[in-house]
Amino acid sequence: MRKYDNVIFDLDGTLLNTKVGIVSSLIEMTSNLNLSQIPECDYNRFIGPPIEQSVREYYGFDELQTREAAMMFRKIYAEKHLFDAVPYENILDTLAKLKDSGLNLAIATYKRHDYAEKAIKYFGLDKYCNPYIGSDTDSRTTKTAIILACISKMNANVLRTVYIGDTEHDRIGAKEANIDFIGVTYGFGYNKNSRLEYSVDSPEKIINLILGEDNNNDLRLHTS
Repeated sequence: MRKYDNVIFDLDGTLLNTKVGIVSSLIEMTSNLNLSQIPECDYNRFIGPPIEQSVREYYGFDELQTREAAMMFRKIYAEKHLFDAVPYENILDTLAKLKDSGLNLAIATYKRHDYAEKAIKYFGLDKYCNPYIGSDTDSRTTKTAIILACISKMNANVLRTVYIGDTEHDRIGAKEANIDFIGVTYGFGYNKNSRLEYSVDSPEKIINLILGEDNNNDLRLHTS
């Protein structure tokens, strides 16, 4: 018997590879504000969490500096780089097969809701996922609250719902929302060495796990 009826996805690093657009916006933001450039090895720290959190932690900014940097980043990102992204290989086929199998699919993302909606529609993800919920205008909403809002809108049973994401923010949000979590290791946060209960290293292996088709080679199970 299939374990889940409802599958909620993160967006950046899970459905879309948004690194090019985010990094391009970061580079222009730091240049405009005369900040030290961010080395390539630190780029992933800025992909996933709200930009306020990232710049505050990275540069040690106060509230005013954080707000200024976040506003600059968002203006650049929205006007120039929102669509500088690409769906992960086979992710659209994965969504299509899950939907055709009768599953309810949705998206819960830290990305600001208006930006998320534009990207989701631009890349055709709305054909498979509904609802899709992002953070509020100032990214004050927690990942837990976004996931819970998605669960509520779906009228989903938490015991039959799973969240799929690529970072610790995603795992913690799922845990606090009392639903299962699957980590993807092809995104920005986790890798093959991450200690996760359930993880997959490619979009097509999500199908194997969710639909109960894995042969124990496609699913890595870790116990702490």
